[in-house]
Amino acid sequence: MKVLRTQHVNAWYGNHHVLKQIDVSVEQGTWTCVVGPNGAGKTTLLKVLAGLFPFEGEVWLNGQSLCTYPLSERAKQLAWLSQHDTAVDDLTVQDVVMLGRLPYQSWWGSASPSDRDIVEECLLTQHISQWRERSLSTLSGGERQRVLLARMLAVQAPLMLMDEPIANVDIQHQSKWFHAVRETTRQGNTVVSVLHDLNLALRADQVIVMQDGRVVLQSTTDDPQLHQCLQQTFEQRLRFHRLADRWVVVPD
Repeated sequence: MKVLRTQHVNAWYGNHHVLKQIDVSVEQGTWTCVVGPNGAGKTTLLKVLAGLFPFEGEVWLNGQSLCTYPLSERAKQLAWLSQHDTAVDDLTVQDVVMLGRLPYQSWWGSASPSDRDIVEECLLTQHISQWRERSLSTLSGGERQRVLLARMLAVQAPLMLMDEPIANVDIQHQSKWFHAVRETTRQGNTVVSVLHDLNLALRADQVIVMQDGRVVLQSTTDDPQLHQCLQQTFEQRLRFHRLADRWVVVPD
């Protein structure tokens, strides 16, 4: 089943045409990575898929036009993790993670016992419970990213859109993120992430390669065309080596 699908999507920053005729699709229960050089349009594409950036064309979520979803229902169906979110800097870590439960709360209601249990589980899973009373602004870049990831996980949405989710995160927690993604897709959830780390991207189910606002290729990671496409996209500055059961990319 296709969870996400776009047709002829275009988007602009002012007069700059940043997304050009984008056609992609994402299957349920898979992990898809979006890769490409800086300025390729990766983050803008993710924002369009999340309904956070104006566009022309069509985006379907679970077979329904994204634009027709009530905001409250869309907030339960997809969760968004941004690279840069400074709007919550003054909140405590626990309150930031609790924001993930807002789609399930009324305007006049408070957090339910279930909400608090889910938030506690996310704090523990991300190993950040010791920071619960700290302000987000006091944390390092990698620590902040783990808190924002916990907020996204607290939504418990079947679709997760992540823009550079492991930026500034140490190798130990990158590994935990990778295994968490694999576990959530095994449970039938879907992940779309933007990554600069090609080695990690090649462990996804599918890769979307972007350049100059266009999708150059969407393929499975074992597609022979993918290596050639990545070399062309990154101007032949990559070498691919087979290591055990996976491909490793090194700069040339």
